[in-house]
Amino acid sequence: GFGVEHLTDSQVELISVTGAETVSVPVGDDGSFYFVAVVPGQYKLEPKVGGFTAGPLLVSLGIGESLDLGDLLLELPGDAAEYGRVQGIVQREGGSQNEHGAIVVRVVGTQWATLTGPDGGFELQLPARTDAYRMEFSAQGYAGEQREIVVTAGATMDPGNGDAIVLSVQPAVLRGQIVLDRLDIADYHSLITVALSRDTGDEANEAEDSADVLADGTFAATVRAGTWRVTARLDGFASASTVVTLAPGGEGFAGPLALVAQDGVIAGRIQLRGRDDTGHAGTRIRSQETGAEATTAPDGQFSLSLISRGHTLQLIPPEGFVVPERYRGLQVDVAPGGTHTLPVDGDLWLEPRLTAAITGNLSSVLDIRDWPARTLIAAFGEEVQRLGTVSNAPDGRGAFEVAGLPPGEYRVSIQAQGHLPIAQVVNVPAAGFDMGEIALTPDRVEFTAAVHDQDGAPISGVEVRAVRGGATLDARTGPDGRFTLLLTPEPHTLQFAHPDYLATPETFLDWEDGAFLVRGGGAPPFRLQARPIATLTGQLTSALAIDDWANRAFVTLVSEDRSVRRIDPVLGDGSFQIAGLEPGVYDLNVSARGHTSYSRTGLELDAGPNDLGPIQLVPEVFDVEDGVLLQGRVRLGDVAADGDHGDITVRGRIGGNLVFTTVTDGSGAFIHPVSRETHILSFSRDGYLPSGDITVSWIADENEENEGYFVYQGNRIDGAEPALLHTHSPLNIHEVSGTLT
Repeated sequence: GFGVEHLTDSQVELISVTGAETVSVPVGDDGSFYFVAVVPGQYKLEPKVGGFTAGPLLVSLGIGESLDLGDLLLELPGDAAEYGRVQGIVQREGGSQNEHGAIVVRVVGTQWATLTGPDGGFELQLPARTDAYRMEFSAQGYAGEQREIVVTAGATMDPGNGDAIVLSVQPAVLRGQIVLDRLDIADYHSLITVALSRDTGDEANEAEDSADVLADGTFAATVRAGTWRVTARLDGFASASTVVTLAPGGEGFAGPLALVAQDGVIAGRIQLRGRDDTGHAGTRIRSQETGAEATTAPDGQFSLSLISRGHTLQLIPPEGFVVPERYRGLQVDVAPGGTHTLPVDGDLWLEPRLTAAITGNLSSVLDIRDWPARTLIAAFGEEVQRLGTVSNAPDGRGAFEVAGLPPGEYRVSIQAQGHLPIAQVVNVPAAGFDMGEIALTPDRVEFTAAVHDQDGAPISGVEVRAVRGGATLDARTGPDGRFTLLLTPEPHTLQFAHPDYLATPETFLDWEDGAFLVRGGGAPPFRLQARPIATLTGQLTSALAIDDWANRAFVTLVSEDRSVRRIDPVLGDGSFQIAGLEPGVYDLNVSARGHTSYSRTGLELDAGPNDLGPIQLVPEVFDVEDGVLLQGRVRLGDVAADGDHGDITVRGRIGGNLVFTTVTDGSGAFIHPVSRETHILSFSRDGYLPSGDITVSWIADENEENEGYFVYQGNRIDGAEPALLHTHSPLNIHEVSGTLT
């Protein structure tokens, strides 16, 4: 609302964001102003016009850029009561106490702006209004922040609500390349270190970050914007460094950084045995790590320049000489600028190569027609190992030769397919050594024979076992009585077993003249004697009218030596038969429910039938007042609860003696009069696994004489319902098939 005449003698100041430089230009009569030759950067522009006010304006000028700010509106100073004060603190992330200056504070959509002081503090006078101002805070290399704030007249507002507003660092990417002197960097990249430190002109600054070097020599790291010193190091090489300045969010490249090797020297003398003083030329000394090598002069002297690091030296002799084992793979650490000698005691001599040979012939009881394909021969000396050659000789033997050997002691190893290996130590002179004929022993020899009975008929299913030391090998005769065993060629013991034939004394086999012979001159077929068989029969009788003996009784027969124990059922009419017994002395016991046990010891059974005739059992007389009733219940594990659980045999013992036998009814329950004692019970039924023993204990009543109860696993079992004492598991039968080879 005022004319340009009010601009007379006015100026505009341009102030760098750091405050280090201020430039002023006068305002023209038409209100225009110009700044020329301005250094690119950020500035604060403030008009200086008497009687008027204008908030500072922040401008940013790039390289080669011209900037027209347009019209700047100046205002008369208003009433202070119409303004509010905005002040606060803005800081750079990671900055120290006085590193927060020159942060731009701008009111978005207006020309009001200012810069923070060194501590990050700022202050602006803004007209009061009900709408919120949007304030923006920015600094080069940091992510900007914004806050909204409502300015109230006469009041002071803090956009950070009492906390400093922190600007986060904008990261940058630093990339680079390492070049390695004379070595393939792919072999050493993991050993190279790349240290990153802030560049302040002092190369001793501590590294703040690092980067891993890839196999192609490149590296990359994400860091804060600014100036960085990049230093690459590798043992044995001079370090390399450079300085890179990174803009926020930008990228920079360091390199290529060349690591130059710091060399040392290995010098020495290598002589050739048998040569004169000037005949030692031609031995090459090579580093296995770098490939660098040198060659000895006529006097044997050499000098090899190597990168400073550890090296494994390979000695390559001239034709006609060999390197002794103790000089192979010499290790040496090369220091920068140092001179080193070979790590050996005394003079280093290479020995002449001599060409002695080991010869001989191989033979076998087997018919071998392909000796070269089946045989491996090698000679092992202190410094030399050689493989031999084998050929088929006209007489069927295998002729062999191990050539190119210097004189000395060798261990000769001979391995032929299907034969036992041979190792022999020989002393080989310069003229060579002939081992003569070596008879190989087959690894396995097929032994086939037959087993017949006393009448000469073949026996099928005989188990044949060959025993040698602790090792065994088994076979079974076929329908023709024949069997085959693959045996090592040495003495064996043969054993024969068949359930229907008597065991025979052990038969001995000897290996003689390339074949198995039965010791004592016997020859197959081997003969077995049929086992004599006894059968025991009898008839149970009772004064009681018994028509279900099968559910009441069973017969137990035990051999005198306790090796045979047979428990057989009784038929419904009371008859029984126990077949397939070896003649001998047995003990017989008959148990029948409702009867006392019948026993007979020392019963001699002859081969053939043995009939005991009628066995009169005595009915059991039981006075309930003198005893008690033991009851319980047994279930079949694979039958439903309401299914048939009958015919399970229950046996009771006291102190190992059988005192009663009974069977369960369809519900699995049983009851039997017993004495007032602890009983051991067991349960059995065909098709089910035998049970383990369980113990039912008699607990006497402390208050009533002859009174008490049975307990199982701590629980009384004399309730109205029989207690469950056992669940009987079925016998799982699986069919297994396959092929034996």
